[in-house]
Amino acid sequence: MDIGFSKINHTLIFRIGENLYQFNNERVETLIWKPANSWFLQGKSGQAYFYDFTDKYNFSVFEVIDSEVVESVRVQNGQFSGPVSLKDTLYLTSTSVPIAGVCVTPETVIYDFNHDVQLNYILRDRDNHLWIGSEDGLYQIFENGFTAYDKTKLPQIWAVIEGLDGDMWFSSYLFGLYHQKNNTLKHYRTDYENQMANWYFHPSGDASGRLYFPNAYGIVMVDGEKFRKVLSGHYFITTYYDLQDQLLWGGASMRAVAFDTQMRKVRTVDREQYLNVGNNVLTIIKDTAGFYWFGGGGGLARYDYKADTLKNYTLSGQSNGALTSCKDHKGRIWFGCRQGLFWYNAEADSLVRIEREELSDAVNMVTTIDSTWLLVSQPFGIYLIDLIRYYQSAEVILHLFNEKNGFIGIEPGQDGAYTDSRGHIWLTTSTELIRLDPSKLKTGRHSLTVRLDKVNNIKLPFTSDRITLKRNQNSAVINFDAICFNCPNPVEFSWRVGAGNWSAWQEEDYAILSGLTDGHTKLYIQARVKGLPLDSPVITELPLFVRMAFYRQPWFWPSLFVFLTAGGALTLIFAFLRVKKADRESKVFQVQAIQSQMNPHFIFNVLASLQSKILNNNIQQANFYLVRMADLIRGFLDASANTGMVVHADDQSGQITLAQELKMIGGFVDLQQMIFPDKFDYLVNMEDVDAENELVPPMLLQPFVENSIRHGLLPLQNKGMLRIDIRKSDNRLHIEISDNGVGMRKAKDLQAASGFRYISRGRELTLKRIELLNKIGFNITFSTESNDKGTVVKIIILR
Repeated sequence: MDIGFSKINHTLIFRIGENLYQFNNERVETLIWKPANSWFLQGKSGQAYFYDFTDKYNFSVFEVIDSEVVESVRVQNGQFSGPVSLKDTLYLTSTSVPIAGVCVTPETVIYDFNHDVQLNYILRDRDNHLWIGSEDGLYQIFENGFTAYDKTKLPQIWAVIEGLDGDMWFSSYLFGLYHQKNNTLKHYRTDYENQMANWYFHPSGDASGRLYFPNAYGIVMVDGEKFRKVLSGHYFITTYYDLQDQLLWGGASMRAVAFDTQMRKVRTVDREQYLNVGNNVLTIIKDTAGFYWFGGGGGLARYDYKADTLKNYTLSGQSNGALTSCKDHKGRIWFGCRQGLFWYNAEADSLVRIEREELSDAVNMVTTIDSTWLLVSQPFGIYLIDLIRYYQSAEVILHLFNEKNGFIGIEPGQDGAYTDSRGHIWLTTSTELIRLDPSKLKTGRHSLTVRLDKVNNIKLPFTSDRITLKRNQNSAVINFDAICFNCPNPVEFSWRVGAGNWSAWQEEDYAILSGLTDGHTKLYIQARVKGLPLDSPVITELPLFVRMAFYRQPWFWPSLFVFLTAGGALTLIFAFLRVKKADRESKVFQVQAIQSQMNPHFIFNVLASLQSKILNNNIQQANFYLVRMADLIRGFLDASANTGMVVHADDQSGQITLAQELKMIGGFVDLQQMIFPDKFDYLVNMEDVDAENELVPPMLLQPFVENSIRHGLLPLQNKGMLRIDIRKSDNRLHIEISDNGVGMRKAKDLQAASGFRYISRGRELTLKRIELLNKIGFNITFSTESNDKGTVVKIIILR
C-alpha cells in the first residue's frame, strides 16, 4: 500500500493509492477526488494543491478548498489558458523527468529555473532567498530578474537593438546578425564578403524602422529582411540616430561623420576641428540643449552643429576618456570612463566625478532604469545607483550584482546596454548576453552576522561568548568569520581593543593582538560589504580576559628595573623578537593572500585560450587541449599549495626545485604552442646550474613567461622566440626571460587601440609577491628592459 501524507493547518491530507483523503477530528470525513498522473503539493500559505499533467507544457493545478476540488490554473503549450485564481508560488519538486524544473506563479509559468538540476527539495533562507537540494549538492536560485542566454546560440554578442515591429536583433562581433521573432531565432552570417565581418557597438534605428549596424568596413542597413551596406570607407565603432534632425552619426577612427536620410555625408568632425578623443569615437549622444557629445578612449568633446564649433573636455588622467554615455530622466548626461563615472554639470560647464572607491575602475557601460536607478558596470559586475537619493541629497547608494547574486556575466560589454519597448534591459558581456527585468529586481536590505572563528588557531565553539587567553599570554591571533547569504563582494573587517582606535578596513579575516593588559577588556569587530546596502557596519563585541602573573603586572617593572636591570633588558629584547616574529607571520599571510588572487587569474587565462575552439565546435581538438590543460592546472595547484608553506628563505618546505618550476612552465608553453601553432619557438639554456638541487619560490617565473607570450609574441606577424637563460655565479642565480616580441610600449598601444579594455593583474601580483618574499628573508631583485625589438626580464636570487 502506497501512503503519503501532509498536514495542512489542522487537517491531515493523506494519499492511499490514487485517492486523497481528509482526516479531521480523529476520523476520515471526506474523500477527495484525485485524478491520475497528478502530484500532491503544499503551498506556502498552507493550502493543498495537486497537479494533473500530460507533460510539463500541458497541465492543470487544483486546489482543495473545504473538501472541494477547484481548478485554479490551466496551462496549455506552456502558457496560461483561462482565468488564474492561484495565490501561491508552486514548484514541482519531483525528480520525474516530464515535470522537473517547472515553477508556477500567479503571474506566469517558469521553465528550467533549476538549470537541469534534479530536485529533491526547495527551501528559503532567512533573507527569503531560494535554495534547491539535489543529489550533487545545494544550489541557490536567484530571483533578481536576470536571464542569461545560451552563449552557444548567441555567441560574442556586442550589441542589441529592437525594431519597430518588436523584433530583437543581436550583432555578434565575429558571427554576424541574429534576429529573434516570436521566440524564433534566425541567424544571418552576413560573411559572404570580408567587408561584412567584425560588428561593433551601439546600432541605431530611424523613424521608418530601418536599423543601422556599425561594421569594420562601414555601416550596414537592415530594412525588414533586406541587408545593404550603405556606407563604407571607414570602420565604424558606433552609431547614433538623431530622430529630431534626422541625422545618422557614425563614430570612426579619430572622426565622427553625419549622414542625411539619403545617406549622403553632410558633416565630418575630425582633427581639423581639433577633435581630441583618442584613436576612435566610441560613443555619441545628444543633450537637451542640442549639443552632440563625442567620447573616445582618450577624451571627450562637445559639438555645436549649427555653429560648427567644438570644445574638448579634460577628465582626470591624461589617457582618460568616455567609453559609454546615457541621458537620465532629468536630461543629465552621464559618461562611463576608464577611471570611473562622470556627469556633465551644465551650469558650471564642467564634469563631476562620482568619488566612490567601488567605481574607480573602468566603466564600460552606463544606462538608466526608468527614473529610479542608474546602472553602471565594473569589470566584476554591475552596480545600481539610487538616482532618487542622489538627486535629493547627493548620497551614493550602491547595490552590487555579480555571479554571487544573479548576474553571471564576466566583464560587461562596452556601450552594451539597451532598453527595449517592454522595459527590459539587455546587457552584453564577455561571456553571456543578459536580460534584466526591472520589475523583478530585488534591492532590499541584507543580513550580515560576524562571529569569532579561532583564537591562536584553536577553533571556538559556535556559541562562544568570551575569549580567555592562556595564563601569561598577552598576544593572540584572532580569526573572524562572516555569515551573509547574499554576499556579492568579499567582507571587509575592522577591529579594535577596548577604547583604542579602529584598524584600517581589511579583507584579511584575522587580527594580530599584542601587548594586551591584564584583566578584562573587550574586543570589537565590525564588518561591511562593498556594494551591499547595510544601514551601518555590523559590530560584534566579545569580552577578552588576560591573566598575567604578578611579575608581569605593570607595577612590577619599575621595581624590577631597580634590582634587575640586566634581566629587564633581556626581557625587552625577547619581547622585541616576538613582535618581529609576529610581523614576519603577517607578511606570510599576505603572501598567501596574493597567491589566492593569482590562482583564478591563471586558470581563467588558460580557459580563455580554449574558448574559440569550443565556440567553433572543434570538439575533438578542444577535448585534447582540455586533457593537456588538466595536467597543467594540476601542476599549478601543487605549486600553489607549496606557496602557502613559504615562511622564510631558509625553510625549504615551502619552495620547489628549479627543475619543477621549468617543467610546469614547459607544460604551459606547450599548451600555448598547440593553441597558437607556429607563433613562436621556445628555448631553455642553463650554465653551471643543478636544476634538481636549486630551490626557488613556486610560480615565480610563470607570470613573466605568460606576459611574453600573450603581449609580446602573439601580436607578431612573424614567428617569434621565447628564451629562458639561467646561470649561477657568486651565490647568485641569474634568470633572464627574453622575447623578440613587439615590446611593452607597442603592446600597450595595441591594447588601447582595440576599442575595448582588459588589464591583466598577473605581473602586478607577482611583483607584490616578490616584495613580500624579500621582507621575510629572500633576496630577489627584478628589472625589465623593453624596446620595439623585444623584452628582457632579469631576475637575480641571492643565496
